[in-house]
Amino acid sequence: EDRLPLRGRLPGTYYRDALLIGLGGTAAVLGLGKLTATLASAFTTLHRAAEASVGTSFYATLPIASVAAGAALRGLFLTGVVALTASFVASEARRVWLRGLFFLGAVLAFVGSWGDFADFGRQFAGQCLVLGVIVWSVRRVVRFNVLGCFLAAAGGSLVSAGGVLLAQPNAFYRQNGYAALVLLGLLFAAPFFAWRLRPDSSAT
Repeated sequence: EDRLPLRGRLPGTYYRDALLIGLGGTAAVLGLGKLTATLASAFTTLHRAAEASVGTSFYATLPIASVAAGAALRGLFLTGVVALTASFVASEARRVWLRGLFFLGAVLAFVGSWGDFADFGRQFAGQCLVLGVIVWSVRRVVRFNVLGCFLAAAGGSLVSAGGVLLAQPNAFYRQNGYAALVLLGLLFAAPFFAWRLRPDSSAT
């Protein structure tokens, strides 16, 4: 909703929109990750360094606790960054060329560890795609729905971490992966019930 009540509880339509944004945003995060990984494997270029990753929750005594905390922190951090950046651009960068300059600078900031110009071009194109989708989503879909932005960021983090745990042969890590999926369901159940139990904007 573009306009929200300044006092009192939020209308049910706000939580409905947040739920839809969260579900669609989570799917978009996973789809973009898969797309960029596929493009990276299809266009092999020379890297300056080879990265290795084994997951971030295996060191924890209870991996699901680490996954939940990481998802909450990621959701809050990304929501804050999006809100701050969107507010700054909307208030200070009113000209189209200036917004384009900010977009170009953000893309270049995320391009790193490139080996040759072909690798730089591949990373640059990938970051343009990712940031372009984010900018379009914030302007046209998310708008002022902060909860929806949080759900999309936290949901994508839970699905990614849960998928890594479910892929492990050890039963303990797989159980924590299932717990991550349960937590994901609870995350989206909260705005669903808030939507169904609260009046819409016309009754507020």
